[in-house]
Amino acid sequence: MKRLLSLFLLLLLACSPLQLPAQAADLTGHWSQSAVESLMDRGILSGDPDGAFRPDDWVKRGEAARMVRLAASTLPYTLPVTDQADFDDLTGHWARNDVRQLVLEGVIVPAEYGPSFGPNQKATRLEMVKMVLRLLGFSPDRDTAQPSGFPDLDSLGAQDRYYCEKAVELGLIQGYSDSLFRPLFPLTRGEAAAILQRALPQEWVDLTGLLAYGEDNTLPRADPFFPILRQTATAGSGIYQGQPVTVYQYALDPDSTAQLTDCLRRYTQALNAQRYSLVAYTEEETEQAYRFHDLQGRRSLLLSVTTQDEQPSLTVALWEDAGLTGQYAAYIDRLGAPTLCKQWNVAPLAFFSTGEASGQAFTEVYPLELLPAGMAQHFTAGLLAAGYRPQTEESGTRYEKEGCSLWVTTQDGQLLIRSLFA
Repeated sequence: MKRLLSLFLLLLLACSPLQLPAQAADLTGHWSQSAVESLMDRGILSGDPDGAFRPDDWVKRGEAARMVRLAASTLPYTLPVTDQADFDDLTGHWARNDVRQLVLEGVIVPAEYGPSFGPNQKATRLEMVKMVLRLLGFSPDRDTAQPSGFPDLDSLGAQDRYYCEKAVELGLIQGYSDSLFRPLFPLTRGEAAAILQRALPQEWVDLTGLLAYGEDNTLPRADPFFPILRQTATAGSGIYQGQPVTVYQYALDPDSTAQLTDCLRRYTQALNAQRYSLVAYTEEETEQAYRFHDLQGRRSLLLSVTTQDEQPSLTVALWEDAGLTGQYAAYIDRLGAPTLCKQWNVAPLAFFSTGEASGQAFTEVYPLELLPAGMAQHFTAGLLAAGYRPQTEESGTRYEKEGCSLWVTTQDGQLLIRSLFA
């Protein structure tokens, strides 16, 4: 298990940027440059037609709603729909649909504004913090925040103070050089970009326009991710363990074997974005095979890379198998606490099960760069609510409940959740 995890983590850490960031004429040297360019690259922010972004200009409420609504579309989960009312001053406004969508999802609460939203008024730091924290699933009704030490938060109501202090706790926002938070101070475009960039997954997987296997269009094809020689793809079908299996074979460019690690990393991330997890791995002298499974469905994918006879090849096999799905469901039942997969529909990048002398062990692997801010806090809060008792250790925190020991650690940019059932 340790060798498997180490090799898998090594593959994931062999990273290179997927896309070049966008540029704006007035960003060079600005403290928010990196955040703005990252969000421009994702299509969340845009500049003026003349190429300027104006990072020090104030953000209007309608603009903040547009930013947050676009940010929501890049998250690996969807928000529940509420029955909140609408505002009476949005008719004909360009941000109307953005505001209405966030109202439906509970990100904007009409009771905090009254009948009018004021889309052209300046947004405050507090308003932005509230929207982003709600986007991440945090609420004073379900959570508490660590005191931040900003003296000007003492005058706020309990709920507003919670949102500000939780944002500080998660590292989404910082105070000013005079040690004040200034919650009611107008928000700049650069500040809005920084808050969103810190809240969203640091690496973004864009599936727009990708081809898919099967008619449901949920499983990305391997073709765009690997150096496949043109017109070498073949397809066939057969039976595997009593189930129909579809097999695709591709010849790879012999001069591009050094790229295969990065190709695999990017394809693994694309599979994970569609809720697939690595569940098995084997390595021989000339072949590496990876099995992925939809832990909330039935479909499995086997990806094999062969370098025999100086002609690398890629094989993809697809079939349906409910066994691993049942195993993961049984693991969740025994855990007795909400997991990121069940609660937030965020699939682990890897899920392994091993039998040990002391019981059955399960390991979930979540790359932190693919998670929105606060997902680890959601998981540990769920453990505490389910009756687990935390024990601090050098390598992290161990949680104990009758029949189960659970370790939550972060290493090499990964969130590792390991459970041992006696």
